[in-house]
Amino acid sequence: MSKLKSSIPAKPEVLRWARLFRGLSILEAASELSTTEDELSRIEGGNQPVTSDIFRRMKSVYRQTESALLLPRTPTDLDAPQDFRTVRGVTPTLSRDTRWAIRIARRMQREVSDLLDEVPELFPSADITAATISDDPEDAASVERAKFPVSLEAQRNAPLHMSSYRSWRAAVQERGILVLQQPMPWGDCRGFSLWDGEQVPVIVVNSSDTANGRIFTLFHEYAHLALRSAGTCIAGPGTDGESVEPWCNRFSAAFLVPKNELIGSIQRRHLVQPDDEWTVNQVRNLAREFRVSDLVMGIRLKETGVTALYERAKFDWYWKDQPKSRRVIHSGDNDLKREPAEQTLARSLGFGAIKVVLDSVREGVIDTGDAADILGLESSRLPDLDNLTSEHRQRDRFAA
Repeated sequence: MSKLKSSIPAKPEVLRWARLFRGLSILEAASELSTTEDELSRIEGGNQPVTSDIFRRMKSVYRQTESALLLPRTPTDLDAPQDFRTVRGVTPTLSRDTRWAIRIARRMQREVSDLLDEVPELFPSADITAATISDDPEDAASVERAKFPVSLEAQRNAPLHMSSYRSWRAAVQERGILVLQQPMPWGDCRGFSLWDGEQVPVIVVNSSDTANGRIFTLFHEYAHLALRSAGTCIAGPGTDGESVEPWCNRFSAAFLVPKNELIGSIQRRHLVQPDDEWTVNQVRNLAREFRVSDLVMGIRLKETGVTALYERAKFDWYWKDQPKSRRVIHSGDNDLKREPAEQTLARSLGFGAIKVVLDSVREGVIDTGDAADILGLESSRLPDLDNLTSEHRQRDRFAA
């Protein structure tokens, strides 16, 4: 009788879906759930009820809410985006953490899109001019840059490093694109994007990357959205195979360092000189002016015909742009301290997704319980998340 009372009426197929969604094998899941492979197989096969103790552990191990695990049917789990990560003839495999990040992004895209179907006014509609790889990425970047109310003066005056990234992230979200950041092994994936033309577009950057790396990836993935070719990317030099990746690299660099402004800066600095006289320090000083990495500035100087120093130094710059710590995963802003759950969530999902969910509560589309389930946060902490999101939205904007 006690065993019956402690059982949970969860659908076996939903529990199996939750395990696979987390990227766990039967053996891995059983170990983390402190049960046996045989017992978990019986639970997923519908031959044994799941006890309250194991169910409680499943919520933690599978990173799912109780309501998700008690769904009457298996949710639709979309495939991973196209893989553009081929580098020097090798396509890396996706780690469990990267697969999880893709699934989180898919789920948030679906949830936000459903809410926007009810009240479209809650988030701007993305306006990204379609492009093809036969287009000049310089021209395409110029068209998109004109849509952003961010002057070159504001860009130059932005604080260095993470603050500059947060400002660009906010600017992209104001353009109707969800920008998430998720921890993934740095060598696995620098970022990816999701867009099918119907649901809200999503860009995900690797929270273990450097600030400059995230900025470059942000607009590399924006280029993928312009090409309507969302996918997973490394976004660095040495990319071969599909010509999409070099195009996106050039777009990102041109967006961040417009040609006319670059030439003007070179003239003001009296750097009109032969190719072989350019030094790494001169490139670095220009990069700091535009708040970009040496790698991005090297690409721009090559594309504008100023110097081909990029070809001689690109791999040094690329590896220099790695996180100083080679830890596989770390916190979003290099802050390894334990922080409140709402702060971690705001850092991960960004104010775009969170604002849509919380505004949907205010509009009566969903209740606080629904919002808590979507965001994976206790309902009692939603007011703190709301305040924090508003603070981030104001703090992160570029100064006029």
